[in-house]
Amino acid sequence: METLPLETLHHIFLFACSDGGSTGISLSLVSRSYRDIVRPVRYNSVALIGYTNIGTFLRCYRNDRAALQSPEQDIAPIIRHLLLTTDASDIDRVIRPGGTAILQSILLDLFQLIGSTLVTLSYTCHAQMEIILAKCAFPRLQELTFLRNVAIPYQFSAVAPLPEYAQLPRALPSLRKLHVILITTLDHAVPVILARWAHAAPNVTHLRISNLRGGMRGIEWMRDMLEAEPDTRPYPSLAHIVIQPYARPVQATYSGGMTQAIHSQFIGEVEAFQQAAPADLNLVRLEPTGWSQMLLGEWLDGIAGGTGAWPEGKPPHAGGIGRRRRSFT
Repeated sequence: METLPLETLHHIFLFACSDGGSTGISLSLVSRSYRDIVRPVRYNSVALIGYTNIGTFLRCYRNDRAALQSPEQDIAPIIRHLLLTTDASDIDRVIRPGGTAILQSILLDLFQLIGSTLVTLSYTCHAQMEIILAKCAFPRLQELTFLRNVAIPYQFSAVAPLPEYAQLPRALPSLRKLHVILITTLDHAVPVILARWAHAAPNVTHLRISNLRGGMRGIEWMRDMLEAEPDTRPYPSLAHIVIQPYARPVQATYSGGMTQAIHSQFIGEVEAFQQAAPADLNLVRLEPTGWSQMLLGEWLDGIAGGTGAWPEGKPPHAGGIGRRRRSFT
């Protein structure tokens, strides 16, 4: 290793640091010389699980950034792939008075520091991604997974009208793959959410919707996508759609009326859309398993060059209906 040029070592370590951070940490502990060599590339991929780790990571990253700066050079360690998710203790921090505001402030500090270099981002934290997008730029981001969850249920009434889903800035010019995980849509349904993202990220070709339920108006959105001409679709740039329905209820009935029969009916509707998808639109249905169990594995597989969160399914022309419009009513 001592005979290899520094640039060659950087390339070797860059490819090695694609497992969420553990290899970068291990290389840094080998010796002082290894620590100095790996410092610019050790953050190539970072997985942060739990909010307490975000502050620790920020301190470590800033220390390494300061160590790389000198009168002769001004470089920074580059983060290309980032996964941010929660652990079991995080909900207690969020529900405390001011907890969400504190978390949002920390996340904004993080993304304002590293957002310009991110290529993939898997984000399932409590602060809404739309708030972050309004204040941070992601010019190189190509793939985004984010959690859509309304923490405080919205009370619908004539006195309190539906809050507006703010227009999102066009801050994602490079985004090609968008994965939306829907926990609740009490404030807005699927057609409204995706209309805003079609404006913010107009070049997306791959869309995945996980944990989709019947009451979210996802069926209505899919019907509009399949029946409309390509240039008048709700999301005209899409060529590949992956649908992962919500998990089958364990009991026959429980609160909200989501019975096993309703679940089976919903799966049947999605399958009908899949069979009738036009030739230029590939629609894939995943098994309704828990999205959280797949998140880390899919992210790591994707940055290693695998399919990640984007199974191809059937070829776009197999069983499709060309550009003819078909009514599902």
